[in-house]
Amino acid sequence: MNKLLYPFGVFFLLAVIAFIAHKPQETCDQANCLVADTLIMTEHGCIQISQLDNQKHAIMFLNSKMEIAYTKNYKVRQTGKVELLYLFRLENGHSILGTGDHKIAFNNSNKKDGFGFNPLRNTNAFDLDCVTLAWDRTDPKLAYDKVKECKKQLLTEGQMIWALKNEDDCYKKEGNFFANGILVHD
Repeated sequence: MNKLLYPFGVFFLLAVIAFIAHKPQETCDQANCLVADTLIMTEHGCIQISQLDNQKHAIMFLNSKMEIAYTKNYKVRQTGKVELLYLFRLENGHSILGTGDHKIAFNNSNKKDGFGFNPLRNTNAFDLDCVTLAWDRTDPKLAYDKVKECKKQLLTEGQMIWALKNEDDCYKKEGNFFANGILVHD
């Protein structure tokens, strides 16, 4: 009887090894992507997400003490093309264009820190204020800006999607950063 089960056991073991070895590629929804020309706030000013290099630029983020800080522990990568993006344009002129699962910070008085994150596709934007950065190089501060327009749009030919991924455990817990002046969560 053991001789009959042996081929099944070998087949099962090979199937398990193949399953573990195969790592599916992250999709944009899993990576919470932004378009390549999205400007990320860094210690040297704004840099397109597709041009970021953690050897040259520390990115600006909001830590758990609600202080603006900088980190170099991140990676950026191209994640491909998607068909449907969500565009949010604010009254201050800032806008963000990203995949539906990308989270954006909104004013929320029910939260301890005063704001919460919602995926772009699940947001009733006109009822909420976006958390933004009032950019003054000497003293950057948080601000709140109303949404003027939100719409879905198709990705244009040749436009690529990029994701910013944090590598530091501390930054993962505080993984907020400023994209086009708007506080987002990766």
